[in-house]
Amino acid sequence: MRHLLLPRLLLRCRGSSPTAHHLPVLRALSSGPSPVSSDADLRKYAGYALLLLGCGAATYYSFPFPADALHKKAVPFRYAPLPEDLHAVSNWSATHEVHARVLLQPDSLQALEDALATAHKERRKLRPLGSGLSPNGIGLSRAGMVSLALMDKVLHVDAKNKTVTVQAGIRVAELVDALREHGLTLQNFASIREQQVGGFIQVGAHGTGATLPPVDEQVISMKLVTPAKGTIELSREKDPELFYLARCGLGGLGVVAEVTLQCVERHQLVEHTFVSNADEVKKNHKKWLSENKHIKYLWIPYTDTVVVVRCNPPSKWRPPKLTSKYGKDEALQHVRNLYRESLKKYRTETESNDPEIDTLSFTELRDKLLALDPLDTEHVIKVNKAEAEYWKKSEGYRMGWSDEILGFDCGGQQWVSENCFPTGTRTKPNMKDLDYIEKLLQLIENEDIPAPAPIEQRWTANSKSPMSPASSSGEDDVFSWVGIIMYLPTSDARQRKDIMEEFFSYRSLAQSIWDDYSAYEHWAKIEVPKDKDELAELQARLRRRFPVDAYNKARMELDPNKLVVLGNHMFGEEQLLNMKGADSKSVINTLIFNSSVFCQVFNGINSREMQKINVFRDMFSNLVFIGIIAILRARSVYFESERHRLGASVSKGRKREFVAMASGDKSKEGKLRARSLRSLRRCVRLATIKEAAASEQSVILRLKREAKVLMKRTPAEEAKIRRIMREINHTAEEEEPQPQQAAGNKRRKTVIKKTLVPRAAIEFMILHPHKPLEGFPEEKLAIYSQEFRESYFRRKAIADNMLEQQRALIRQFHKKGYAEDYKEVEVTDDEDN
Repeated sequence: MRHLLLPRLLLRCRGSSPTAHHLPVLRALSSGPSPVSSDADLRKYAGYALLLLGCGAATYYSFPFPADALHKKAVPFRYAPLPEDLHAVSNWSATHEVHARVLLQPDSLQALEDALATAHKERRKLRPLGSGLSPNGIGLSRAGMVSLALMDKVLHVDAKNKTVTVQAGIRVAELVDALREHGLTLQNFASIREQQVGGFIQVGAHGTGATLPPVDEQVISMKLVTPAKGTIELSREKDPELFYLARCGLGGLGVVAEVTLQCVERHQLVEHTFVSNADEVKKNHKKWLSENKHIKYLWIPYTDTVVVVRCNPPSKWRPPKLTSKYGKDEALQHVRNLYRESLKKYRTETESNDPEIDTLSFTELRDKLLALDPLDTEHVIKVNKAEAEYWKKSEGYRMGWSDEILGFDCGGQQWVSENCFPTGTRTKPNMKDLDYIEKLLQLIENEDIPAPAPIEQRWTANSKSPMSPASSSGEDDVFSWVGIIMYLPTSDARQRKDIMEEFFSYRSLAQSIWDDYSAYEHWAKIEVPKDKDELAELQARLRRRFPVDAYNKARMELDPNKLVVLGNHMFGEEQLLNMKGADSKSVINTLIFNSSVFCQVFNGINSREMQKINVFRDMFSNLVFIGIIAILRARSVYFESERHRLGASVSKGRKREFVAMASGDKSKEGKLRARSLRSLRRCVRLATIKEAAASEQSVILRLKREAKVLMKRTPAEEAKIRRIMREINHTAEEEEPQPQQAAGNKRRKTVIKKTLVPRAAIEFMILHPHKPLEGFPEEKLAIYSQEFRESYFRRKAIADNMLEQQRALIRQFHKKGYAEDYKEVEVTDDEDN
């Protein structure tokens, strides 16, 4: 009835017959069948599907991949599989991994020189790659790597002068085997011997012994292949300043190709392992440190157990008792029993009566125990106590060649953080090394950290390499190295991520006491933070300890195009030592780009007569339509590029609206956010204006925060200043003033205050830049004490910071005709009003 009355009603209203132009209205209102044939519907939806596939294909083939992308850019109309030359490289603990298409493996010095010359010509970055043993993956880079694994030859052995010249790719174990027939060996070893010699010296590796320096001190001369100057030979006689800088050069000054090392006669050592406690260690520490050639402590958290391992040449008059009180099975029995009990408790697939348990070593049992519940503090405490019991039953002596005795089974994959700090001299140790451990163990217990054993503590003499954490001019100085650890005994990705987060919490806890002891992390174990403020604080700390400016100056001379990459993907390529790399190009989000374009084509076709066979006929002859499509494409490019630039200045809500508008989001949420194009353009204009002001403000505030960190005194310095003031004034020590609380417990907050800088002050800054240390020859710093050097670099970092603040104000003055200074202050709500 309805479809009979409606046409009559329309006829009366229009006074005419139902012509063809009424058909769409009638079809919409009528419940009768549509006159459009099923073939037309099929063609219509086939067209929709074709457009969708076209959008996906266009995105796949036109996406602008960056140079270091995992996939090569696809060739139109051809399938682009994973490239055959794509290399996946990870460090030993699998905590860092990169994919790179460039992994060079030269087998000779000439091939290495050609590789760097080609990279220099093509401005392609390379990173020297060693054995990949560093916990922070310092040798990894997506930009490209060069491995010297094929350059592993012993070039010359001088038995008379006890020196050996090798290619930098030879592993320490292979070098020791080659030296054996000449009656020689290396002076000291790290815990493992799988490092390549090049990486061994470049990161400042070390063994233990208060009279033995880090391994970079064993270097007599070296050949360094650089992009700008080719191969240069360095030694104490040839360019000594650069030689000392490059010995522990982090692979950033060039690729170490050949090294000449000072050796010692091959000798035997007697290792004595025994269990002690904190009180006994404090009582005997000075004596043990001076009497033993090699010594280390293994502290076991949540217990009073300290495992002391000391190694000395065998005595002719007092041969050691090499028999142990307990056998190997007896020593491991307690650990095996705990593992079987834990298997029942956690109901795992492994049976508690599995005979394979009796074949596992101690480190394998520890890994399996921790894998059951690695982040449960109570479980970790049980494992630590079982380890303490194992060491008590493993006390005794063993004798062997030094390269066999000085090794240590570190266990499986792990996160590690190790720092180095001065502990006085060999004749007068200041006992700060034991104070540090005591405070660290107390923090672990207070914060309930699931810290596994051991916390390893070792000692070395000083190094003359300015970039070494043990760098010092004092011949008698001693440095302590303390390493904390968390094992990765599982392959489950989620569990490994949880362990990583817990480890960084653990490391942050340890970091809170570093400044009190002037402690700095081992180069191969620095995990560079992603947070900008934390990164700025790290850079400021490094500048206080190391000659960063001298290092960067040498880099600019040897590698002006910065082709030999410093650091890895965690280092941000150049961020650690604050070196700016090449400008990175933002990649346009092609999915948004193509979706926007194809939506317009979609709408254009949908509005045509779909019952016709050729729906594309004359579509692109319409110049207006083509112009609209071009404008929309340009708009997509502009929006996506602006989205990256405005990230810091547009609020989160506006950013969501921005992306919704650019991507053509038609959902309910997208429609609510994408209010109008005019509002969006106004947002962009305002954000651009605010960004300029915010950047000026953020630069000045960032510099002031860095200055605050640099000028912050340690408790030891504060105590020293108070002592000096007491001696000057002859008065009793005054109590430290306590911060006053706001009246009535009013809420305090941080606000930014800005003040207008007088023109006369700006003119004075232009005429007299802040350079108080200008003219001091840094190359003479090696003759001064470590305390003087640290004080100098700290003052220089503060001076550089003040100079940057001046330059920021001067730039602002030249740009706007006036300059505003900014300062963060704490106020109450009343004061703010």
